[in-house]
Amino acid sequence: MQVIMKETKKGSPNGITVNVYVKDQEYDLPESLTKTFLKMGACKMVVAKENKDAGPAPQNKDVEPEKVEKKKKDKKDKEGNDK
Repeated sequence: MQVIMKETKKGSPNGITVNVYVKDQEYDLPESLTKTFLKMGACKMVVAKENKDAGPAPQNKDVEPEKVEKKKKDKKDKEGNDK
């Protein structure tokens, strides 16, 4: 869970190691440690920014489908004539 620390605190994300979480820094913490820090008032949740839907990707207008097909046909003709 993404949080920003409101004060520097020590905490253990896994019950084995102890880390120092620094004030004004953003961290991705396990749910249990996040809940502990929230109860203490030591952190605040990061609000996810909403992604704007840009819509479908534009079509590639640099290449015309007819030219692509013609190139494929020309290549096949060359390969067939070389044998």
